[in-house]
Amino acid sequence: MTTTQFTDAVEIDGSQDTTQLKVQGNAQQETPLQVWEDSTADALAQLTGDGRLQLGDVAGQNTPDALVDIHRESTATTKPKQGLQVSGELANETDTAVTWSVHELTLSGGSTTVAQATALRAGLTTDGADVDTTIGVEIAIDKQSTGTIDEAIGLNITDIDQATDNYALRTGKGKTHLGDVLQLDEQSSTPATAAGTMQLYPKTDGKLYAQNDNGQEFDLSQTTFADTHANRPNSGVGEGDLFLPTDAFGLERKTASDWEVWGPLYKLTPPDLTNFSWVNQGDASAVQSANTIHFDAPQNSGDNLRLLVMSAPSTPYTITMHFSSLMWHAANNSMGMVWRNSSSGKLVTLSCLTTSSIKSYKLEVLRYNSPTSWNSNITSMEMPGLFPWLRIQDDGTNRKSFISVNGQNWVEVHAISRTDFITPDQVGIFINPQDTGSDGHDLAMHLLSWEVS
Repeated sequence: MTTTQFTDAVEIDGSQDTTQLKVQGNAQQETPLQVWEDSTADALAQLTGDGRLQLGDVAGQNTPDALVDIHRESTATTKPKQGLQVSGELANETDTAVTWSVHELTLSGGSTTVAQATALRAGLTTDGADVDTTIGVEIAIDKQSTGTIDEAIGLNITDIDQATDNYALRTGKGKTHLGDVLQLDEQSSTPATAAGTMQLYPKTDGKLYAQNDNGQEFDLSQTTFADTHANRPNSGVGEGDLFLPTDAFGLERKTASDWEVWGPLYKLTPPDLTNFSWVNQGDASAVQSANTIHFDAPQNSGDNLRLLVMSAPSTPYTITMHFSSLMWHAANNSMGMVWRNSSSGKLVTLSCLTTSSIKSYKLEVLRYNSPTSWNSNITSMEMPGLFPWLRIQDDGTNRKSFISVNGQNWVEVHAISRTDFITPDQVGIFINPQDTGSDGHDLAMHLLSWEVS
């Protein structure tokens, strides 16, 4: 075959409407129909005998498998770092729809069998490189000047509902981060379960639901409100919502027509055993039991106060405790709150006390020279039972003692000069297992709340 070589430019200037340049391959054509080379005879682009266009580092395309194949070797340092760029601008157009780039694939034929078909694939691979951020696909919509955009959609997926299992969007591992609100179409009914998944969906009743793969549905729209009882909401609440009053004693649940009250409940301040120190511990013990303190004192004869104390706050202060007790009717068994002076060892107690003679209770404020030496009574009164709430207060002038059945409504039972007998620098709790009878047993206090204010 004769080859004609042109060393100067060749220009084809058509004189009529016909094909200006035609290249026809041989019946056994295997080498490229056209090759475009640089000055060193390295191929820059070529059109293969079967109609494939290859661009870039053609020599590296050992197994071309695309109608258009663009390839760049890592050693081609002078070539662009962008494989394909498609850009354009339309002006003064009135088309109802414009699609700039189209990637479509159709599988046809009754005998076609494909394990997986992918119309468009984007991938990014790193091999020894250090990269701050990798992005598989980036979508941007930019309105640069005047004009309006009624609706902007970064990624539009039409209904995917023709398969046995339909997924409009399916991801593997990795977080899903949304920079704005998540909108979900309301469902008219509960969807079918999906194995190994938890489904999240709103329904036309305006509530948000979740469903596990066992078909168990959860109403996620229920809300818990906390406020004073006077501010209990009457609007913006739905059936099943909860209201926790900060000044009442029951948890309230909204029904279709009213509020149900569950209780009684009390606001508690969990005590911390590490804040207390022992005085005259003896054989007594105390443990932190979750967010409470369990305080146990074996029986003794005579006064033997077991104390857990801490430094007193600066005046004025109020200390409130809530407790339950195990205290037998025996002579002068007692427990309660204590003021103490750490230098002299003297103390004053607000005591819940049992008697053995008439099986009754007393409330007493007592002076002690030490945990084992009683000094005198300040006040004593018969009581119908043990009060579960006690309070001591030092306002900088007087020491005051209070009792309550609910922790909100208080009765002042005693007040005296804050320097009477002692000037306290410690406060705390105590048990006095003073069992002089034969029917007594160990005493225990369960401290449920200890609030310093």
